Amino acid sequence: MDKKLYRIMTPEEWGVVKETGFFKPAELEREGHVYACYLYQTEYVAGFLYNGELGLVLLELDPTKLGCKVEDKNLKGGNELFPHVKGPVPHEACVKEYDLPVEGDGSFELPYELQQVLEEEEGA
Repeated sequence: MDKKLYRIMTPEEWGVVKETGFFKPAELEREGHVYACYLYQTEYVAGFLYNGELGLVLLELDPTKLGCKVEDKNLKGGNELFPHVKGPVPHEACVKEYDLPVEGDGSFELPYELQQVLEEEEGA
C-alpha cells in the first residue's frame, strides 16, 4: 500500500511525537492499532471526533515509512473502510503537517493544498 494516510492530532499529541519519535495512542495498546484515514475521509473524521476543537494538526503519513502493516477495516460494522496502522507511528512517517482550521459552525475544511489534491484524486 502506498496511498497516503492522514491522522488528526492535538498539538499536545504532536509534541509528544516530536519529543519521543513515535505516536503510541491509547488505542494502540487497547485495540492493537492506530486509527488513520484517507484524504477523502478526513473532514468526516474531524467533524465526528473533534467537532469545533481548535488548533488541531493534520499529519500526512507515508505508509512506506511506517515499518508495520496497514489494514483497511470497517468500524463497528459499517461499510466504509478506514486504514488501521498495526503499530506505533514513527516520526519519520509524518511527512507533512497541516493546520486544520475550524469553520464557524464547528466543521472542518481541508487546507487549500489538500483540497486541490482531493479534487485531482476524485477526477482521476
